[in-house]
Amino acid sequence: MGRKLLFSPLGGTDPISNTNMYDGAMLHIVRHYRIDKVYLYMSREIIQYQEADERYTYCLKKLGELQNREIEYELIRRPELVEVQDFEIFYREFKEEIDKIRKEMGEDDELILNLSSGTPAMKSWLLVIRTMNELSCKAVQVVTPDRAMNEHRHKDYQVKELWELDPDNEGGAENRCREVPCPSLSRVRQEVNIRKLIREYDYHAALELAAELKDHEKPYMKLIRVAEERELLDMDAVEKKLETNHLKGLYRLPIRKGEKRDIFEYALVMQIRLRRGEYADFIRAISPILYRLYKRIMKKLGICLEEYVSGTETKTVWDREKLSGDMAGKEILKILEGAYKSGDGFRFGNVYPVHMQKIIQAKSDDKELKKLVGELREAEEKVRNQAAHQIVSVNKKTIREWMEKEGCKDRDAEWIMDGIKKAIGYAEIIDIANKEVWNSYDQMNEVIIRLMDE
Repeated sequence: MGRKLLFSPLGGTDPISNTNMYDGAMLHIVRHYRIDKVYLYMSREIIQYQEADERYTYCLKKLGELQNREIEYELIRRPELVEVQDFEIFYREFKEEIDKIRKEMGEDDELILNLSSGTPAMKSWLLVIRTMNELSCKAVQVVTPDRAMNEHRHKDYQVKELWELDPDNEGGAENRCREVPCPSLSRVRQEVNIRKLIREYDYHAALELAAELKDHEKPYMKLIRVAEERELLDMDAVEKKLETNHLKGLYRLPIRKGEKRDIFEYALVMQIRLRRGEYADFIRAISPILYRLYKRIMKKLGICLEEYVSGTETKTVWDREKLSGDMAGKEILKILEGAYKSGDGFRFGNVYPVHMQKIIQAKSDDKELKKLVGELREAEEKVRNQAAHQIVSVNKKTIREWMEKEGCKDRDAEWIMDGIKKAIGYAEIIDIANKEVWNSYDQMNEVIIRLMDE
């Protein structure tokens, strides 16, 4: 069986507090971990206390007698060390000493670091050394008996009397040691990168990176998978997974079912494309959402598109017979024929947003709505055609230039997105006055990151 070794700076309540008479951190760790050998790191002040009454080694000897065992110790003296608050000193100092200890350790020996004794600089650097060097050792803190800040008092220190009065010597005394979980530096780096990818909405890359941590069953991993499926618009799978035991109650979609949910989630993905600078994908997404939005706006005006078309959901065409069947259909046909008097006239065929735009503008009395559907359709035509028919870089600047070339000044991709949000309001999909709903992905991301931290 291997030995247990402790590396410990010393602080104001070591070895026993002169205020409350309980163990200081060093003695408490030796007591409860049954340390075989202690390496005591001593500044000039600590050396002076040791030379005055041998308080540190005395208490180790008495504890060994109490536990019927021998406790070895080694004093690491630093008489030149006065500026114990200086952060620059301890990384090199502590690392050298810990490296020496590790070279002397047997295969089954275990190293423990005391994170509660010494100055803030000492404690901090011990944790940094443990993390940066990915040391295979335990890092231990000791909570105070009254869970409050320790008071340091060295005047009139009577080590023998304090030992006799120490409540930790009594049977059944509380073990106040707490092991500090210290992730490896590589894990810390991985988690930083995962958080960054999540905030950039790159859930696929975040999943690949997180898989290396082997946290497959943890809730944060499950929610990243949900986020990836959400961005891919697999909404039924998203809803199903959000209702499982691991994720239930952690996050809810703004709209949970039906066509409204699908349209709104599509718009959120468009917003993500815009934020990530994926302008070509953003432009390609304009036509499908205008089709769905204009269809709903027509329904608000009392016009059900399905009554006048044939085909499938992916390929819908105007039905000549249905448009000629009743007065309402004939009125729509008249609007479409009036809009295409020149050239070959209205040719039926596929249903496009431009057709619905003409119907909305003819049937609505809302000037703002009529203007909006016209401007969005114009943006779709000008910008999408440029991107679809040319081998060209699509970015924020080119979209603005295309719009200006067609006489649409001060309009860009953000302007198009704002227009789509307004159309969503007209289609009564969601209350656009509630701006928080448009931060739905960011809210989901914060839940994922909170679960990572837990």
